Amino acid sequence: MTKLSVITASIALFAVVASDVAPGLTTLYHDISPHLQVPRDLLTGPEAAGELSTGATNPPPAIPNPATVYGRAWCKGSRLMLGMTLPAATAQNHISPIYSPWTGALNKEMAAWGYNDETVYPGGDNSCDLEHLGLKRVCEHLRISTKTRANGGPNKCYKIVHKDGPAVIRLPPNNRLPEPQSQYYKNGARLYRVTNARYEIAVNAQDGLITFVDVHSPKTQATRLWGGVPNSGDLPALRALSDIAWGLWYRDCSDQQRPLAGISKIISVNIANDDTDTIIDEALSKWTPPPGYQRPSSIPPWPGITFDTSTEAGLALLGSPNGAAIGFFLAQHKQFLGNKYVLSITVWVQDGGWEIHNMMMWIGDTPTPPPPPPTSLGGSGSSGHMGNVSEARVVARSKDGRNMVREHVIHAKL
Repeated sequence: MTKLSVITASIALFAVVASDVAPGLTTLYHDISPHLQVPRDLLTGPEAAGELSTGATNPPPAIPNPATVYGRAWCKGSRLMLGMTLPAATAQNHISPIYSPWTGALNKEMAAWGYNDETVYPGGDNSCDLEHLGLKRVCEHLRISTKTRANGGPNKCYKIVHKDGPAVIRLPPNNRLPEPQSQYYKNGARLYRVTNARYEIAVNAQDGLITFVDVHSPKTQATRLWGGVPNSGDLPALRALSDIAWGLWYRDCSDQQRPLAGISKIISVNIANDDTDTIIDEALSKWTPPPGYQRPSSIPPWPGITFDTSTEAGLALLGSPNGAAIGFFLAQHKQFLGNKYVLSITVWVQDGGWEIHNMMMWIGDTPTPPPPPPTSLGGSGSSGHMGNVSEARVVARSKDGRNMVREHVIHAKL
């Protein structure tokens, strides 16, 4: 059997579990098509003629169990890879809508949906200082300043909260704001309730970097504020992290006169999402270290371990709660970015005993022809690495792993 026969068979197998791939996503936002097929122009030989050999002597490789957190993430990551790397006309078969309805700086749209822009301008605090976030060694390697723009550096600290916004209905006397639990706003003819969601994101258009600092989604925060799980129709239509991040990236590129297509790295810090942690642990268990190195018992500090997205583990990380937002960010804005995709994903833990996962997505241009459709590889193979990180690759280094400590929850996607 040819390699593409295996690919086609594997994709056909996981297509049947489409309804489990993206639980909680609405049709309007990031509904991934269940019809995952190999593009015809990528097929050669008998597959191009519609012939698929699945002889008993050459069965397709086992795909991850779609009933598991890891398996669902792999399915989702596989589709995101197709959405990122294929032209829009084909990518829309895998991600719908392929173009996000939210474009531009989104200042008016955020205000209309109840958000308040608490972005810190010069003289503000250091909450987005990357050294304060434990990224000093990372930035030294990347040759990027850790400083915020308020302190002369390149990192602009944006803070968007879903409360106290200009659309929130004020009360007499003195046109005062009620407490968050009693705040409402109108959009069109409908009344909505604020959620207390928070997006704190550092954007550095100069160096092509976005850092997710502190993200609490509308669904999670509404559950806490309202005392129950909300209906999706009661949440702001503008709520996906990928869309909020796009608006902030657009603003910063405009302010700094930098190209939108200059994005090259996206970091999520202080990850404590249970599903993402589970996916990271399984990805590590499938990783084959380079010759002469041992697999650590857990993810080591920087430079950590890097997983290529050509591997099963890399695709699962891409489809994780903290990875999927980046996939949607790239796939749904390809009319501005071109066919950018996640090349590889580096995972590491904090220095200084605070062993919390961090994740960096390395972004590049899709090659011509694009990478082959995803297939299960039965493990990460040698495409995952330990060691000093470069713009697209890493080499061997650390052997030690440490224990996990959980801190504030970051939800990458609703």
